[in-house]
Amino acid sequence: GNDFVDGIRIQAQSERPDLTIETVNLNAGASDTSIYQAIQQLKETQYTYFYAIVYPSSLFERVMKEAYDQQIAGTGLHTWLSSIPLGNLVVGRNFSIEDPLVKAYRGAGILTVVGGISGVQGVPGAKSFDSLGSSVRKLKTEEQDLSFLNKHLPKHFLESSSGNRLETGQGDFLTEPGAISPFVYDAAVAVGLAACELMMTSNTSNYFNGEELYQTFVNTKFQGTTGFVDLDPDTGTRKPTSALFSLTNVVDD
Repeated sequence: GNDFVDGIRIQAQSERPDLTIETVNLNAGASDTSIYQAIQQLKETQYTYFYAIVYPSSLFERVMKEAYDQQIAGTGLHTWLSSIPLGNLVVGRNFSIEDPLVKAYRGAGILTVVGGISGVQGVPGAKSFDSLGSSVRKLKTEEQDLSFLNKHLPKHFLESSSGNRLETGQGDFLTEPGAISPFVYDAAVAVGLAACELMMTSNTSNYFNGEELYQTFVNTKFQGTTGFVDLDPDTGTRKPTSALFSLTNVVDD
């Protein structure tokens, strides 16, 4: 979370030096008092747009309740965006009409980077993203591949509910690439391409050190499953112009 905030601040200074960003820290295990104080600090800024990089999602719900109580959420004047999917916090839940979260979530949304959108043509990297999804689903039908995964995945994973789905090949595991896997896949490819580049261009030996690999890595560009991968050599992070962002609004029904 803190690295995410630092990345936003660095990018803002580069692209929008006139943009003022205020940050308020909140630990994952924050107490009610800490949440109250954090919301109070946000209220004092008199800002009307808030981007919550909060984990776990249950903490976001506590934050939104307090924000409503301090009248900086659910007012029609304040906009809240979350960096993580709200999932079962809002989808499929039945709220009573008196629940303050009904108003607090109204107009809230999710702004996050995504690896791709399945089946949507015209999106950069859509074909590669769909190919990754197809390959992931194929793993689910291959008994030999599943057996290999079961032998090498951590024991605590295999004993979890996800592990049970993996063992039987049922459920939603290996149905879609998920939110993180496409980026991990492209990161591994980028490291491999950087290593190959070093091996081909090195005039001294067949070995290279970590610094050489990193410098080559941040200057590696290629068409990946998440679109065109282009890193900022100064920060080592993905250039926002090469990433796909998703904005989802929460609408009560």
